[in-house]
Parts: sequence; C-alpha cells; structure tokens
Amino acid sequence: MNARRHSWRNESGATTAEFALVLPAALLFLLGIIDVGRFAWTLNKVEKATQIGARHAVVTDFVAPGFHTADFADACGDTPLVVGERIACADAFPAVTCDDTACGCDGGGCGAVDAGEYDGDAFQAILARMQTITPSIAAGNLTVTYSPSGLGYYGDPLCFGVQSSDGCSTGDLADVAPLVTVRVDEVPFQPLTFGLFAGAVSIPARAYSLSMEDGFGAKAY
Repeated sequence: MNARRHSWRNESGATTAEFALVLPAALLFLLGIIDVGRFAWTLNKVEKATQIGARHAVVTDFVAPGFHTADFADACGDTPLVVGERIACADAFPAVTCDDTACGCDGGGCGAVDAGEYDGDAFQAILARMQTITPSIAAGNLTVTYSPSGLGYYGDPLCFGVQSSDGCSTGDLADVAPLVTVRVDEVPFQPLTFGLFAGAVSIPARAYSLSMEDGFGAKAY
C-alpha cells in the first residue's frame, strides 16, 4: 500500500512532460520573431530594388521606344507646338505600361506613342539591375509605366527654330520626359512558421517614380 501511494506522488517526470507541452509553442514563438525580422528585411530589399530600378530606368533606354518617334505637335491644344516648345500639358499621352512581354495602354489607344514597339533588352536590363539587390524578383513581378508629367520639349530643344533641317526633323525627334514608375508585385516570401500551414506569402507591392532623364543608351551602373 505504501509503495502504491508513493508511486502516485512521484513527480520526477513532471518537468519533462511540461517541457514537451511548452516546447512547440516556444519554438513557434521564436521562429515567429525570426520571421518578422526576415519579412521586414525582405520588404526593405524589395523597396530598395524598386528605387534602384527606377533610377536605372530613367537613365537608360525606353522599354517603349515609340516615345522616340512620337509626334506631340497636337498634344497640347489647338495650336501645334513648334520645335523647342515645352510639352506643358500633363495629358499629352496616356500612361504606357510595359511588362515582360509587351507595352500597352488602358483602353487600348496610346495616342501619338506607338506602344506596339517593345525593347525587351531594356526591360531585362532594368530587371537585372534590380536582381542584384533582390534576386527573388522575377520578370513577371515587374512593370514599367511611362506617364505624362508636363515635362520635356517638342523635338530637340537644341534645334529651336530649325525645323526639318540639319537632322532636326520634328517627325524624328521627341524629347519628352515622362514620369517613369517601376512597380514590383507579388514577390514571394516563404516564412518559417505560419508558412507551414499557409504556404508562401507575397511581399506588398512596391513602386517608385522618377522623371525620365535620358531615354538613350545603357549605363553601366
């Protein structure tokens, strides 16, 4: 009888049992803290890559090369622009958005810009620059949009008053400076904890905008 009572009061395994019950919750809590840090770090990397992509996009080739040959003479009212005049109207053309396969505009029409032209090399150059910061950004995550900004000049401003001579043909030159927006969507993030139940999640969309500075030539930075 005494031996039986002693066995009922034996608590030598209680600590082990409690540890086994608490361990899963403790591990989930610890990994959750790590996940929060990893998510914040990845979000910051995607943000920085988006900024770098926008800076690269404004000093290299247009992904939509139709901007080079677009004629904005009638873009800003009833009085046609002459070479050297500023394209002051913000609605000179609709926004042109380019993804990893083509360029286009909402509603289909892109005004004076031929959105059927597409420079895949220019798109890949922007993507490659961004992937040096965040390799998980894929071509399908990236879009580049050119929006009217009210900046730029009709033709080449260096050819002011010299229409259709000395290489300054108004039909060949368009020094428009659109607002360039680089946007990244649906970059995957694989968490250590809740990903066990829900799978990969996506980083919130990031976007960054700058006005076009060049539009010609691939810079090496």
